[in-house]
Amino acid sequence: SLSMLGKSTIVQQSGSNEFEDGNSTYTWEITSSWGQGGTSMMFYNIKLVVVNMDKDIESWEIGFDIPESYNDAQSNIWSASTRTYENGRLTLFAHDYESFLAKGDTLTIEFQLAFDEEVDLYLNNLTLNGYLATNE
Repeated sequence: SLSMLGKSTIVQQSGSNEFEDGNSTYTWEITSSWGQGGTSMMFYNIKLVVVNMDKDIESWEIGFDIPESYNDAQSNIWSASTRTYENGRLTLFAHDYESFLAKGDTLTIEFQLAFDEEVDLYLNNLTLNGYLATNE
């Protein structure tokens, strides 16, 4: 079975009151992984859960660092409308029809990341609308 691989808390950015108490949390886990026969490519299904305990968010954007062998063309991000990948950082943008995240609500994002080789998968330096989460 796969265990929880990360848990962090969204903290207030200096000079800002967008996140009042730093009580929002995120957790993520690999729900399944497999290789593509005849290649070194690996696929990882990810479940990322954000609990917003700070203030209403009109439209969410979540970014995080991932290993360099990421294969964007083979990845499938069905819980977000679009994504960008640059310099090892993947950013997911909300669908217009489900972009609002009220205080107290939980956002669950599921997606599949592909890599050109097997990796020790991590989601580091997670940001929610530009606010950095720090490890507990």
